[in-house]
Amino acid sequence: MKQYLQRWFSRNWVLLLLVLSVVTLVYEIAVEKPHFQRITRYISGISPYVEEERVLTAKTFAGVAQDDPALVNYIRHNLLQPPSQLPYNLANPERQHFSEFDQSSYADSEILHGMRGGFFVEVGAVDGEYLSNSLYFERNLNWTGLLIEAFPQTYHELLQKHRKAYTINTALAMGKVSAEIQFSSTGRKGVLGQISNNTKSTYTSKALPIYSLLLALNVTQIDFFSLDVEGFELKVLQTIPWDKIKIRLLCVEYIHVPEGRAGVIEYMNKQGYATLRDHDNDIWFGWPDLLKGTMKKVS
Repeated sequence: MKQYLQRWFSRNWVLLLLVLSVVTLVYEIAVEKPHFQRITRYISGISPYVEEERVLTAKTFAGVAQDDPALVNYIRHNLLQPPSQLPYNLANPERQHFSEFDQSSYADSEILHGMRGGFFVEVGAVDGEYLSNSLYFERNLNWTGLLIEAFPQTYHELLQKHRKAYTINTALAMGKVSAEIQFSSTGRKGVLGQISNNTKSTYTSKALPIYSLLLALNVTQIDFFSLDVEGFELKVLQTIPWDKIKIRLLCVEYIHVPEGRAGVIEYMNKQGYATLRDHDNDIWFGWPDLLKGTMKKVS
């Protein structure tokens, strides 16, 4: 009998292994389905224990919450352009300051006092040189940052300047979700452009929450934030989760804001920001704890 069994196993061991494998597979599917699914994902090249990520496209990005990882990844991998490695290509390289109302000069001489290596955000960046509030800091004090420009032609010109900052061609959302909006381009290089319902003279633009852009860059602190969006400044500010983002110095154009100067000041003061200056078309605010490090000149 022993010899018979040995001969049988020697002839049929492959068949026996096949039967055992089928039984094991059936057990995995019927009894341990989650474990089987993890194995399947692993075999197919997806890391085990990690669900497949939702991927957004230009057709599906709208209507997504500002902190949704899918939106953040879409921005990070498809829309943001990295800082240029090429030499500057400026129309007026001999100039130091480019602001319309000396904003960069005031910020440096009165608030930041030569602070080096900071991070700026400029909304309404135009072509990266004309009326720029951030170029001085980038060229002279080794800053980097994020330049946001809505108008495609002007944004193309911005890329030709070879700025040493991240750039993105988008409008900012007026709410806490991504959207598509109709924009009209008026004024030199579109500096007076705004949202419009007149479809004959507008183009469709992405509108992304500022917080989504900051998440895509892993930024939680801004050293100088210049905000100029022709009347929608307060709506943009109201989308920011102030418990997650801190801004050392903030310059807000207010002359077109429906709520006016008082509305902007009231809102920012409620967020804990100090009002520093009301000059020309802008109101300046600062976060007190961050200002302590730069308000006084370093000896």
